[in-house]
Amino acid sequence: MLILAACNPSTTDSSSDTDSSSTTSEPSNSDEPSVSDPESTEHLATLTADNLGLPTEAYGDVASVTIDGLAIGVYQGFTSGFGIQMRYKEDGVKQSGIFNVAAAAFPIVSIELNYNVEKATTYAPTILDVYGATSALKDVHTGGTRLETTMSVYKYTIDFDVEEGITFFKVEKPALSYTAYIDSIVVTMLEVL
Repeated sequence: MLILAACNPSTTDSSSDTDSSSTTSEPSNSDEPSVSDPESTEHLATLTADNLGLPTEAYGDVASVTIDGLAIGVYQGFTSGFGIQMRYKEDGVKQSGIFNVAAAAFPIVSIELNYNVEKATTYAPTILDVYGATSALKDVHTGGTRLETTMSVYKYTIDFDVEEGITFFKVEKPALSYTAYIDSIVVTMLEVL
């Protein structure tokens, strides 16, 4: 089952003219565990170009690498010193995607994308699609949450409800122009004790 999520951009520049009412989520009255809840433990998997083992000569695939307990696969990834580079080319034949190849041990509650500031100084960061589901997403290309990016905003968080039991994620470059440059992708999982 594919689950749609809320996207909460975070500004790293206080001069941003972004309307905060449209970029932050409403307070929740749910009973879901929070990070400060002693009945839960947060587990983070931080993905970078280095720990993913991305190629430096040409775009390529990574079959599987385990990072902080999460088995990750990469289609058409690359790095040239500006983080994780993702593209869409040749009608999707060369479409970048990062995903987990086995279910996460605990529900995924958020995906945080930290764009490279140096590569997005004169334009909004390149749009990406983010997916969350209870089954593998390796070959899924529709139904994700499309980020709405803004100038001077380099951090975006996509939240999932812990009760949905999301154990698979995917970040993918859609059929749009320009390369995406990401410093890190932080996958947060929540173990309810």
